[in-house]
Amino acid sequence: MIENDKQILLLVIKARAELPYKMSAFEQLASQVYAGVYNLARAISGSRETAENIAQDVLIRAMHGLPKLEAPEKFPMWLRRITVNTANSWFTKERSEREKRRQFSEQFEWEYEPSTAETSFAQMVQVLGVEERTIVSLKILNEMEFQEISEVTGLSLSAAKMRYYRALEKIRAALST
Repeated sequence: MIENDKQILLLVIKARAELPYKMSAFEQLASQVYAGVYNLARAISGSRETAENIAQDVLIRAMHGLPKLEAPEKFPMWLRRITVNTANSWFTKERSEREKRRQFSEQFEWEYEPSTAETSFAQMVQVLGVEERTIVSLKILNEMEFQEISEVTGLSLSAAKMRYYRALEKIRAALST
């Protein structure tokens, strides 16, 4: 276990003991893990603003759930799972709002034209669905093994692998056009 992992584990144990009465250990823990949560949320969402909102929600959910976490050593995987679930919730909500805007726009016959995208990781994965974007982000940005990805996403190992490789094919096809 590397030094940072030990430090995080100690903060998890301390924060579990302190919450909800004291916040100092959780605040230290949150500052240690925020960048990782934000980067995963950014990779999934493709948007800085959305990633910031998701990261804040994740830390709030983690604060409330931390006292119930039975295995502190599983904290990193647990936090990734919260991040993925929170991102999925955001997209469900966003999809519903987008549909409402589309229906409103159709009433007035307005047209929406998306802007041209920059070529970057976040833009390349925009051709993917949320689940595919999540899997690709976990594999590439978080350097997770397929077994870990299957645990975080709730997919079987073979389904996680299949969706990852199909997502890469979609990206290749989009880049070649």
